[in-house]
Amino acid sequence: MEDYGAEGMALIDCSECGRQISDQARECPGCGAPLAGLQAKADRGYLTPTGKFALVAMVAVAAVAALSVAVHREPEFTGKLRAEPGSEFALLDEPSPIGGQCTGWKAVSFQKTNDAASGIKSAICWRETNGKIETNSVDGEGRRTDPKSRYRD
Repeated sequence: MEDYGAEGMALIDCSECGRQISDQARECPGCGAPLAGLQAKADRGYLTPTGKFALVAMVAVAAVAALSVAVHREPEFTGKLRAEPGSEFALLDEPSPIGGQCTGWKAVSFQKTNDAASGIKSAICWRETNGKIETNSVDGEGRRTDPKSRYRD
């Protein structure tokens, strides 16, 4: 039987001696019996402070692990196409940052030959469709399809 005292604390009967005790007690102060209410609270979905800490710690570790994988992932080159002397289009294995018609496509870096640091990723995007490379611009006006063999590794 539960009875709520003046301060809102529930009083329950000890399962061993029948004495009324706080539901917050770990054991009966009269006979020392462990409080069955702790198990009842756990069954109702309450987490102990240790359980809450463990849950928060697991979520934090998972978030840090996911973030470190995303931050440290280097984009892979999947192919290059010579654009003009001294420059090339490099197809990258990373999402296109420009949106519009390129939403869901991958990024293309227009760069100096073999110099990824000089690249500009805000012009076009690409995807592979049926074994061919399809490129597009943010407004969809520059869409074209080329054989995959046209792009060298």
